[in-house]
Amino acid sequence: MFNDGRRHHVWNFTDKSRVILMRDVVKPEYGVGTKWSCARILSNVALLYLQARVPALRRLPRRATAVLHQPSSLPFWMYLLFRAWPRTGTLRLG
Repeated sequence: MFNDGRRHHVWNFTDKSRVILMRDVVKPEYGVGTKWSCARILSNVALLYLQARVPALRRLPRRATAVLHQPSSLPFWMYLLFRAWPRTGTLRLG
């Protein structure tokens, strides 16, 4: 187990694939930024998946890929925001 809260580098010097099982624990003191942080992570995973599947996206300059992260996080943030309403009780309907 490792803490990804600190910057680190990892190498796999074997000929086998490396599989990482991640579990995220979000501290309540992060407050409102928690949903945005989770949305950014989900967006990053989605973009990496698309780059692996669509060859044209792999050829984009690094700066262009970085620019895609911000707007692509918005749908994930909206999903997390709306999905949390019934559990948090922050939205009263009716």
